[in-house]
Amino acid sequence: GVSALNGRNIDQLVQAIAANIDLDKAPAQLPEPQLLVAIVGKRNAGKSTLVNAIARIYEDDPQRVIVSEVPGTTRDSIDVRFEKDGKTLVVIDTAGVRKKRQMVTHDLEFYSFHRAQRSIRRADVVMMLIDGTEPLSEPDRKLSQYIAEQFKPVLLVVNKWDLSVAKARQIRAGTPDENISDEKLMQEFEQYLHTEMPHLSFAPVAFVTATEGKNVQAALDMAQHLFKQANQRIGTGRLNAVIKQIFEQRMPSTPRGQRPKILYATQVDVAPPTIVLFVNDPELFDANYQRFIVNRFRELLPFGQVPIRLLIRGRDERQIESQRGAGGQESQASADGGQRPAEAPGRPRRASRTQRKPQQ
Repeated sequence: GVSALNGRNIDQLVQAIAANIDLDKAPAQLPEPQLLVAIVGKRNAGKSTLVNAIARIYEDDPQRVIVSEVPGTTRDSIDVRFEKDGKTLVVIDTAGVRKKRQMVTHDLEFYSFHRAQRSIRRADVVMMLIDGTEPLSEPDRKLSQYIAEQFKPVLLVVNKWDLSVAKARQIRAGTPDENISDEKLMQEFEQYLHTEMPHLSFAPVAFVTATEGKNVQAALDMAQHLFKQANQRIGTGRLNAVIKQIFEQRMPSTPRGQRPKILYATQVDVAPPTIVLFVNDPELFDANYQRFIVNRFRELLPFGQVPIRLLIRGRDERQIESQRGAGGQESQASADGGQRPAEAPGRPRRASRTQRKPQQ
């Protein structure tokens, strides 16, 4: 007999299982996923429930369960692979993050947060799960800041939306707003999220009820759309036409006698879209103007819902490289998501460039 509680005969069980596995039928290497999605959020937001909802969509099985949905049972990051119609999706289910006062440097909660950070760095797209029945918490804000610093495309997924709507209407009972529409409630919640997390003001919001699988497919579609946005390249001709339009609309405020010039622009990378501006003097392009440029890029280029990295280089590129490193001067506006946060983050670590192509 086997006792999981006492560990009795587990070795024999593993050997018996291994003896019945035909390794010759196993692929030498698993296919590279077209999309790697990290699901992160605070404890009990419903991350594992969302993973199971995704499994039911991919496997056409309404009873499918991949991971335990008991609160607090996910202690490590788990890669879950799905394949459908020749396309592979990998979802990273992460442990929930607690408030700072509940995190001790040597316990599991501390490592849960750092595993969540690692999952964010690995991911092509991040789904940040938010409990729609509660206000934003310290873990929510901390995770959102880290996502912004890593320049990761992010979808803000508001879970338990059915309960949130019921709660909102109960609060409004007997007032002129008691019959407020679902669309209006969504608009209010989206505005609340973007106000509280200005560094992610560009991020789209999805409202789901993971226990019922409601709107989960739409969230997956949006994640794929964000991946495509982040991997787009813009031709130099089009990019310079956009820069000219922006510069003609508004020039930087500079001391009298100094005239700022943008010589040309080019996109040098994707995931995140990275745009370099070559200018006559980087010091004439302050943070406010760089923020203006990033926001106008969102309006005029197909990067409206993903982070943009903006680099400023001087006329003498070699001189700027020797002074500031090969990357040139990085715009704080790009690190802030194009918005002015309450506390500006430090210089973010460069995200690795993805080699995967978006699904067609």
